[in-house]
Amino acid sequence: MNRPICLWMTSRSRSSLVSKIFANHGVWWGDTLKKSKGYDTYENQVIKKIQKDIIKPKSGTLPYLEELDLTEETQQRFHQSLKQHVEKTMPKNCEKWSMKTGVEYFNAWKGLNPHNIFIKRETSSIAKSISEKRIGDYESAFHAANWRFDYMNQIQKEHGGVFINTDDIINGNYQGIREAMEYCGIDYNERAVESAIDR
Repeated sequence: MNRPICLWMTSRSRSSLVSKIFANHGVWWGDTLKKSKGYDTYENQVIKKIQKDIIKPKSGTLPYLEELDLTEETQQRFHQSLKQHVEKTMPKNCEKWSMKTGVEYFNAWKGLNPHNIFIKRETSSIAKSISEKRIGDYESAFHAANWRFDYMNQIQKEHGGVFINTDDIINGNYQGIREAMEYCGIDYNERAVESAIDR
């Protein structure tokens, strides 16, 4: 199984936009479209289910604001299930594959030595979007986003990776995307970025 590209995210950070940009660059993400709040999520629904079925965060409630503490047996089960699914379903002509998931799942994935792509957006904008979509209240969303971004910073220091600020993308600054593609060994294509943006 090839090294995964993990798109680490928090809710309403425009992670689907980043995933679509990677898909436009030929990265396999599962091809399992699902709509949420009217847009395509661009996340591998089968891997998402594998992750949910095997890994049980301690809190049992959303949002998870804790590092996962996994047994070696659980990690092995998770990695074996991933391997079986990816090797069975990923097209033979694809060299890169990605998964978009909450950063709180990092400890489940780190044994696969993923390319770490950290997706950021201005925290108050995230909290406002969550509140307006009636997904949660502003203060809880603001706290959760800050926790996740702090955790992303910690992971980057220890394991490497690249941050992508989606506010920059919307404003026409693609430097973060370019750096992420170079980090993942993907040829950058600005037209592939532009075609992913719904203006």
